[in-house]
Formats: sequence, C-alpha cells, structure tokens
Amino acid sequence: MRKPELHPTELNAEANFAMLPQHVRDRIRAEGDAIGQRVINHLVQVLIGVPGGRAPAEEANHASGVVVLVGTKPVFFTAQHVLAKYRERRQADTQVVFQIGNASFDPEPRLLFESVQDDIAVLGLNVSDQSRVPGYTWIPERWPPLPPAPGDFVAFAGFPAQYRRNEGAGMVDLAAIGGLMQVVSTTGTSFRCVMERERLIKTRGPHVPPPGSKLWGMSGGPVFRMVDGKPDLTGIITDFGPTFEVFMMTPLSVADLPFG
Repeated sequence: MRKPELHPTELNAEANFAMLPQHVRDRIRAEGDAIGQRVINHLVQVLIGVPGGRAPAEEANHASGVVVLVGTKPVFFTAQHVLAKYRERRQADTQVVFQIGNASFDPEPRLLFESVQDDIAVLGLNVSDQSRVPGYTWIPERWPPLPPAPGDFVAFAGFPAQYRRNEGAGMVDLAAIGGLMQVVSTTGTSFRCVMERERLIKTRGPHVPPPGSKLWGMSGGPVFRMVDGKPDLTGIITDFGPTFEVFMMTPLSVADLPFG
C-alpha cells in the first residue's frame, strides 16, 4: 500500500525531529505512544440520532466523553453543547436517542451539572451502564482534580469528523486521535492549547492531521495533565478553532460535584 504524502508542515517537523540522537527519538516515540494509548483507553463515543438503521448514518451527530468515578458514583463528562444538540434534535423528532458507548438513555433525569458558559455537562450513570460503555473508568486520587497551569503539557483524545466513516444500515465508524501539547493560557474556568506544527510528530498512524482537518467531534474528549510523566485527568475538550488551530478545554474542577 502506498504511504500517504505528508503535509509540508509535518515534513518540516519530522526533519527537525530527525536531528535528535536516535536513542532520544526512540524514547520520545515510545513514551508518546504509551501515553496516547492510556488516554484513548478512557475515551468514550457519543451518538445522537435515530437508531436501528432507520435513518442514514450521516444524519447522526457524534461527540466524545469520559467516565469518572467521583467518590462511589460513576459519572459521564462531555461538552454542554453536545447535550444541547440532543435537546434540539429530540424536540424535532422523538425517535432521536442519546447513546454513550452501547448504552442509550434519556440524559435529562441523569443531569448532575450543566454550564452553558463553561461548556461542560455531567450525567450520572448506573453501575449497569458501565458494562455497556467501552472505555476505562478514570478513578481520581482527589476531587476536584487540579487544573493545568500555563506551560504544563496535557494529553488528550477524541473522535474527529475527519476520520469518521458512515456505513450502511445506519452504522457509524469512529476513529480516535490524540495529542500531547503545551497549555498556552488559562482563565481559571478554561485553558487552551495551540497546535505548534513545527513540533508535532506522529507516534502511530499514517500522519498528523493536516491543516484544515475537520476536528469537531472531539468535543467532550478527555484531557490529562502530565504529572511526572504520568497522565492525570484534568478536563475535557470543548471546542477547536480551525483558523488558529487552538483547542479550547474546560477543567473538571468547574463542575460542582460532591465527592461521595
């Protein structure tokens, strides 16, 4: 199979990376790959649409999320605009369902916290839901988790529209991507990362998503603060600004949840 052609920005980043000693390059790729896999292990898909193949797959909306054990209760974090999209579609068509992994339910009675301004929503899960939700449940050492500071590195993942495939019989195939980037700014209720393409190299897959890639669909995906080389869940992705290639993120600490 022919290898995909790399974008000039990726070729430049790979050239800069090639100037490092081989053992350093091997370590960076191995560590980056291991971190990426740990993050993706906690990624959960969200689908909003008419189930059972009764509507074309392209009509379904998708997003991302993460399950966290807060005290003794499993809860699901995603972006608030994902919940808003469900409400909009449900009002127009009562057949529309909200599904995370393989679990479908009405999110309204499960709502534990919602902030339009900070673009974050939290839903309560039943223990039985967890067996139908692929992806690991994150168990934090403390609650709320610490938000990142400018200069910190964070690892994140989500299901971008760029790599979605709409199959027959209403099936949607989602592919995950992730990244490790530096926080450039924080406000206390949000933080941001910029895709510094001169430093982005791939650790798996065919390429880094080229400029102009459709990265929406990653909303709600988990964001992990790197602490002594290990990931610690800190927030979720809420938006992507394609013009300046900026990821907007919200810390989980914004959600007012009791630890118990």
